[in-house]
Amino acid sequence: MENAAGRSPLLRHITLFAPAVLVAGAAWGLYVFAGGTPVFRAVALALVIGIITFTLRPVGTIPAVFGGLILAICPAFWAQTGGEGVYPLALYAAALVGVALLGAVVYWVTRSPAWTIGLVGAALMSAALVGQVIVVGGARSLRLTTIAAALIVYLLADMLRVSNPRPDSGLTPEQPRPERPLYLLGAFTFGVVNDPTIALFSPAIILGLLLARVKLSPLVWIAFGVAILFGAGRLIDVYIDANYWAFSAERAVREGLQAPVLIGDAWREAWAWFGLFRFLGDQFPPVGVVLGVIGLARLSRWYPPLGIVTLTIFGMYALFGLLYFGGDSAVLLIPLLMIQVLWITYALAALRDWLVKMTGVRGEWRGVRNTL
Repeated sequence: MENAAGRSPLLRHITLFAPAVLVAGAAWGLYVFAGGTPVFRAVALALVIGIITFTLRPVGTIPAVFGGLILAICPAFWAQTGGEGVYPLALYAAALVGVALLGAVVYWVTRSPAWTIGLVGAALMSAALVGQVIVVGGARSLRLTTIAAALIVYLLADMLRVSNPRPDSGLTPEQPRPERPLYLLGAFTFGVVNDPTIALFSPAIILGLLLARVKLSPLVWIAFGVAILFGAGRLIDVYIDANYWAFSAERAVREGLQAPVLIGDAWREAWAWFGLFRFLGDQFPPVGVVLGVIGLARLSRWYPPLGIVTLTIFGMYALFGLLYFGGDSAVLLIPLLMIQVLWITYALAALRDWLVKMTGVRGEWRGVRNTL
C-alpha cells in the first residue's frame, strides 16, 4: 500500500474498505429503488458486489469499482431482484441482536477480529441454512449460493496473492493466515449444503491450496476431502438422472426439453457452445468479452497461479452450462460471470498501467497499487 507507513491504522482501513463499501451501497440503492427489491434481499445482493469489489482491490481502486459495478448491473445478476421477502421483519431484528451478542462474546474470549468474523459468519450462514429448510421447505437460496461463491473467489485470490506475490509487487511470499483455509472450508461446506453447484469449485480449491503451499493438518485435509466428496455426491444426485444423462442432446433440443438435468453429450454440439458464448455476450457488451480475453492473457503471463485457478473455475462452470438443460441456468452460472468480471478488471488495470507508462503521469492517483 502506498505510503502505508505514514498513515494511521484507521486511515489505512478506510482506504482498504471504502471502495467495496461505496460500490455495495450504490448497488443496494439500485436494487431497492430501481429494481423494486425487498430491502434484505438487496442487502444480500449488495454484499456479493462488495465482496467481489474487495477481491479486485489489489489491481487498483478505479478498476475495482468498475468491476464491481459491471457485475452489479449485468442481466443475470439483476434477474435476482424483485419479488417478496420470505422472512418476517421481527426475525431479522432478532437475528441482528443475536449476531451482535455473539460477536461481542467471541471477541471477548478470543481477542481476535479474524476469528470473530469467521465464527460470526459461520453462525450467520448456518442460521440462513436452517431458516431456508424450516421456512421454504429446503429449497436452495440463490442469494446464499452467490455469497458463498463470492467468498470462495475472494479467499482463493487472497491466499494466492499472499503466497505467490508478483516479483515487482514489493511483497514477500508469506504463508496465508491460518484462519483463511478454515474460512474457505466453511464457505464451501455451507455452499454445497445449500446448492450442490458450489461443488464445481472443488478442482480450483484443491489447486489453490496446492499453489498457495498452505500448511494444513491432516485433519483439515480430511475435512476438505469429506466436504468435496459430499458436494460431488449432491451434484450427481440432484443434476444427473441416468435416463437424461444418456439422452440425445439433439433430440432434447428438437423436443424442447427444459429440465434441471445434465445431458452427457451436449458439449459436443456446436449450438451448445454458441449458446454459452451468447450468454456471456448478453451479460457484457462485445468490448467486455474482448477485455475478458485480454485480462485472462495478461493474468496468465503476469500472475500464473491466479490465472490457472480462475480458468479452472471458469472451465468447470462453462462445462456445467454446456450440459445443463434447466431454465435457471443464467442464475446458476453467476460464478462464471464473477471470473469474467475479474478478467475484465485485470484488463482495465493493464490498460491503465500502459497509459501511465506512455504518458509519464505519476501513479499515485491509482489508489491501491496493482499487486496482482
